[in-house]
This record gives sequence, C-alpha cells and structure tokens, in this order.
Amino acid sequence: MILTMHQPEYLPYLGHVAKIALADLYVFYDDVRFEKGGFQNRNRILINARWNWLTVPVAQKYHQNINDVRISGSYWKNNHLKTLKQVYGDIGTLQDIYERDYDLLVDLNISTTAWIMRELGITTPTLRSSQLKSKDEDKIQRVISICKELKATAFVSGIGAKTYINESMFNNEQIVLIYNKWIDQHDPPLSTIHYLLTLGKKTVARMLKKHVDSVRRAYAVE
Repeated sequence: MILTMHQPEYLPYLGHVAKIALADLYVFYDDVRFEKGGFQNRNRILINARWNWLTVPVAQKYHQNINDVRISGSYWKNNHLKTLKQVYGDIGTLQDIYERDYDLLVDLNISTTAWIMRELGITTPTLRSSQLKSKDEDKIQRVISICKELKATAFVSGIGAKTYINESMFNNEQIVLIYNKWIDQHDPPLSTIHYLLTLGKKTVARMLKKHVDSVRRAYAVE
C-alpha cells in the first residue's frame, strides 16, 4: 500500500495533487505547526500574465498547529470569488466553497483539496494525522510510525525532502521511498485551479495520469 502525507494547503498546486494521485491512501498532516508565509493559507494564480497570491487571513498564534488555526473574518471569500470570476470567468462548482462558512483553516483547505480531487476523478481515501495514534516528535520517525500504523509498504515524498530525509530509516523498516518530482508549467508553480479553469479537467487529468504512470514504472510499484 502506497501512502503519502502533506500539510493541508489552500488550493494546492499540481505537485501536491500528484502525490495524492500516486497514493493508495492520503493523510492530511494537520497536527503539525502552521507555517507562516507558506502555502497553508495562500496560493498563486495568474493575473495578466503575472502571478498573484490569493491569501486567507488567519488569527494564528505562536507555535499553533494547523488544525487549531482559525480564519479571521469572512470578507476574503467575496474578494477571492470576485477575483477568480474576473480572471477565469465561469468557475463552476468551485463557487460552492466560497458560499460556505469556515471557522478553521484546516476545514477550508480540506474542502478545496476534495473539490480538486473530485474534478480530476481522484478517489484516493483520506485521513487526518490528528486521528492517528502515532505522535513521535521526530519528524521522520513520525512519518515511519504512521506508515507502520497504516501498514504502508511505500511512502511518497516530495523531491525536496531528498536533501534531509534519512533513507536508511525507511530501508530498515522495508518501506519503499518514492520521490515525486513534479515540474510545473509555471515558475513559480501555480494553484491547480489555474490549470483546471484554463486547460479543463480532462487535460489536467491526462497530465496527472502520465506523471503517475511514469513514477510507478520507475519505482516498479503498482
């Protein structure tokens, strides 16, 4: 069983979504520290050929976990909705997300990820790390503990982790380590919604399938 995990992000980019598509089970890594200036409450879209942030305001406290971070106000929803419609025109059922009320950032992020998964036909089951027993303080050891708890035989990591991840720890537990290297069409990468709303979901789904098939062949996993 192939497992992957990632901090819940707002309107995640395609590399994040590719990890989900590669896996048999996806864990929202929600009980770790909120990263100020990261992608947990913002992401990029393209406006007039220049990337711009869509940012969700948060009332974040020092050393707060992602699943405890509260959204500050609701005015941002109309702003985001107006911007998306101006840039992309018809945004379809994505509009439904902005018509709901959210208190916690994690619930909004999971909703945006679930919407992207539905649009792309990704049926990977999901869990939250806060629901699991494994609570190791060491980051890598916790990943391995979660793999063991969920009986995973392989773990998908972003290519960026290769610089610090201790591969021998995975080898010792006979867990295959798979690196997901996604090369976005834009630099810096844009939110998946940019591609869904410009290229269409069939084209994006084909892009993902080609990537997933290539990675699985490279690592000889099914």
